[in-house]
Amino acid sequence: MEAYLIGTAANITSKILEYSVEPLRRQLGYLFSYGPNVNNLRSKIQDLEDTKASLQHTIDQATRRGEEIKEPVTKWLADANNISETVGKFLNDGEGQLVKTKCSGANYFFPNPLSRHRLSRKAKKMAQSVFEIEVACNFNDISYIPIRQNIIEPRGVYMEFDTRSSIKNGILEALGNGKIRSIGVYGVAGIGKTTFVKAVAKEALHAKLFSDAVEVTVSQSPNLEKIQKEIAERLGLVFQKDGFKERALELTCRLKKEEKFLIILDDLWKKLDLLDIGIGFEDHQKGCKILLTSRSRDVLRDEMDVKNNFEVALLSESEAWTCFRNIIGDDSLSNHNSDEFNRLATQIVKECACLPLAIVTVAGALKNKGLHFWKDALRQLESSDINEKVYSSVKLSYDFLKNEENGKKGGEQLQKIFLFCSLHEEDANISIQELLNLVTGWGLFQNVYTLEAARDRLQTLLDKLKAHGLLSNGSTDGDSVKMHDVIRDVGISIASADPNNMYNIRSNDELKMYLDNDKLKDAVAISLGANYEDQFLPPKLKCSKLRLLWMWRENSLLPDHFFEETKELRILNLSYLFLKPLPPSFCFLQNLQELHMCFAKLGDIDSIGELKKLKILDLGGSTLVRLAEKIGQLSCLQVLNLRRCKKLKVIPPNVVSRLVNLEELNMDRSFKNWKVEGVVNGNENNASLREIKNLNKLTALFLHIQVLEINPRSIHYVLGV
Repeated sequence: MEAYLIGTAANITSKILEYSVEPLRRQLGYLFSYGPNVNNLRSKIQDLEDTKASLQHTIDQATRRGEEIKEPVTKWLADANNISETVGKFLNDGEGQLVKTKCSGANYFFPNPLSRHRLSRKAKKMAQSVFEIEVACNFNDISYIPIRQNIIEPRGVYMEFDTRSSIKNGILEALGNGKIRSIGVYGVAGIGKTTFVKAVAKEALHAKLFSDAVEVTVSQSPNLEKIQKEIAERLGLVFQKDGFKERALELTCRLKKEEKFLIILDDLWKKLDLLDIGIGFEDHQKGCKILLTSRSRDVLRDEMDVKNNFEVALLSESEAWTCFRNIIGDDSLSNHNSDEFNRLATQIVKECACLPLAIVTVAGALKNKGLHFWKDALRQLESSDINEKVYSSVKLSYDFLKNEENGKKGGEQLQKIFLFCSLHEEDANISIQELLNLVTGWGLFQNVYTLEAARDRLQTLLDKLKAHGLLSNGSTDGDSVKMHDVIRDVGISIASADPNNMYNIRSNDELKMYLDNDKLKDAVAISLGANYEDQFLPPKLKCSKLRLLWMWRENSLLPDHFFEETKELRILNLSYLFLKPLPPSFCFLQNLQELHMCFAKLGDIDSIGELKKLKILDLGGSTLVRLAEKIGQLSCLQVLNLRRCKKLKVIPPNVVSRLVNLEELNMDRSFKNWKVEGVVNGNENNASLREIKNLNKLTALFLHIQVLEINPRSIHYVLGV
């Protein structure tokens, strides 16, 4: 019994010591480990900052690709930012929080043990929290591709008119009728079919008649592969096969899964075999429709076998007058304070033949103009018959540009940009960045020395062209513009006439005709796009005055001597071509200032380094593996685009750093073998990040960096950010 009591007493004593001595030791540990605990916190928070920088880089890349960031990722980043802020405040204010006590009988102070204990304990707990949140950053995927919202919007001026209300209601009723598969809309050029149909489609989507819709422009020379691609993109379909027929089968299978889908095929000129493209719905897909527009009812009714067709008719005179006044502005008319202006306005509207496009372009040209402009416009319109009204209205607006912008030179710049836009494909979203490159390569703006200044000038002129009704906003959120197909036709006609000599060649037959008639000898601009076949190209392009050449036919081959007589060429677009190797006649392009070889098949590009006047070099998406060392000789280069060059593995040292006038460098989703100090990579010595720091004129930079291999702190140090 006594032994038991002794054992029990020993256990009790042990427990007392355990519950009293151990906490005391821990609390004393806080007191004496203040320095190590704070230093450990500094180390942990720096690790967290590095992890945040790496994650933010990945987030920025995903955002540029149009992806949405997952909620757990944004929540983690918010929590990490909060704790970083809290720790930063603690570390900055910590020393100030140490209460100091004067030692008795001495003239110095020492840290108060209580405040030292409290801060040390707080630092240790913070370090643990920082560690826990840092290791929680283990996301496999940080983003996702969102379901795109439909952005079918009427382009240009759209107004509700009584004469079209019944047509709109009839189309909506047909779209909701399960027994009707296809609907047609027709009307003369310039009547506003495309704008009207988009407005109807938008209302149908709002009314939940369809879950989604896609609009594709067919045009006079339809590109069937492009039609397939645009529908597939809207459906989120990635083709697995390369052949046209195989893609048609994939598209058909994908469309069978849709229950309420609308396909708008705009601007049909002739019969289009929908099943060959892959456009077709099963009998049970009652909610899926095809809406077609054409200038000809016969194309819809007879060639496309559409039973339900609706005509978009001319505006009434009162509607035409309302449209005109809305653009000119009531204040503008009343400010003139003249019956003469009202009389002229009435006659001009009448001469526009109630065609919306004619009214919009003429009103845009006459807004804020004097009496003599209005009289001149009326005389020109009166000399045109009904079939020439649209052409005359666009030509009138084009001619008035000459006096629009700060004297003759400004007006000529407006006209030139209009003609540049007409050289693009029908219904193209014309990138403002592409236009900026174009005007830079052409040398359109005098006394403008930076890309930023040129961009501001270009945007001002584009706003003027929109105000005239000659351009409208594109469908890419302010980054592009569009040109109505009728306005483009007029622009092509104006561009090809003397003294412009700018040709948009839209077929092999047209190319052959121009070559046979020797009409291209005085050409200053030629746009072939993809509308040609290699056998129709001449061995030499005999165009001694040529300044611009666009051709982007996939895998097209160029004759060796093709450029020998184009020594004045300034702008050259050879996107998608097969350029292994570059034609020997490249050496004749010594005046070239802008070169595009996007998605081209490239090998050795050393000869580009001899084009000493080059300002813009665009190799985005190409098969380039090694950037030639001679590229470093391009001391005038302002823009270098290597975006999406996924095969690019080698950039030799001291190539990038020699591009001393570079303002924009885009290497997004491209070369990623950067070294902090040019470290040797295998047998190749690659470029270092330090080279970029030396580009003093750089205003835009996109890089792809392996953040797992390079410490983010090194990136910040090298780039100076």
